[in-house]
Amino acid sequence: MDSETTSLAGGEEAEILSAENGVAAEAEEQQLEQSGDGEGPGEAEAEQEEVEYDGLKLRVPKDAAQKVRDALLRQADYTRKTQELAEQRRAFEAERGAVQQASKQEIAAQAEMVAIDRQIAGYANVDWAGEMQAVRQNGDQDRLILIQTELARYTQFKDQRGTAAQKYASLAQQRISNAQQEAARRMEEGRAAVAAQIEGWDEIAPRVMEAGISHYRFTADELNSFADPRFAIVLNDARQWRDHLDKTKAATRHAAAQQATPAARTSGSGIPPGKLDDRLSAEEWMRRRNAEVAKRGGR
Repeated sequence: MDSETTSLAGGEEAEILSAENGVAAEAEEQQLEQSGDGEGPGEAEAEQEEVEYDGLKLRVPKDAAQKVRDALLRQADYTRKTQELAEQRRAFEAERGAVQQASKQEIAAQAEMVAIDRQIAGYANVDWAGEMQAVRQNGDQDRLILIQTELARYTQFKDQRGTAAQKYASLAQQRISNAQQEAARRMEEGRAAVAAQIEGWDEIAPRVMEAGISHYRFTADELNSFADPRFAIVLNDARQWRDHLDKTKAATRHAAAQQATPAARTSGSGIPPGKLDDRLSAEEWMRRRNAEVAKRGGR
């Protein structure tokens, strides 16, 4: 555990002990006040009540017993939450340390590859076959030994480079695998958190996905990568609100259609044939009007 975590835990424990000591001191003070108020032993016993605290049984005034119990419960709850927070912090620090260690190993492997590549680059322009042939023709044994030594070093560098590349690839793959497992774990935790807050989430989820893609322009990958359950909850609320608006608009259109005045009929409505009347439909009114104008023009 690092110094920051140790310091935090130490501060929490000191605060817990201080609060617990305060509760115990308050109970003891009330007990002393009750015992010294001049009443007889029988009367004091009758007005006191027993409260258990950390394996100890304390007698406190009856009218203060419930307050003491409530204080002890609050303190116990605070202690539990503080311990949970400390555990979460330790887990986070351990996880972060593992990630950093993996990153350092991967960086070191990559640096080793770069260093070996620089050594190999020094032999890039060497014509090994030509050098060997020239040495054999000249019969220069010293040159031959030098060429063979350098060729052995070059071969060794290539082998080291292959080993370093395999190590780097393995570390990189392990990092990717760990990241995928962590993402899957967070996704599962997020799904469980959403399911706990939205009843029937497994059945609703496809509709939420469809709404997110069609109405809010999310991609399927973006929706599948949500690790924070709040995104799903907000998106579901937005989907429900949109569904409510669509239903409201449909109901409004239906009501308007029901209230619309039907077109006036020409038969059985009391309108004389060939006469203009406001009860006529627009088409019938224009037909009669045109007929009337044509009739006047023919006279």
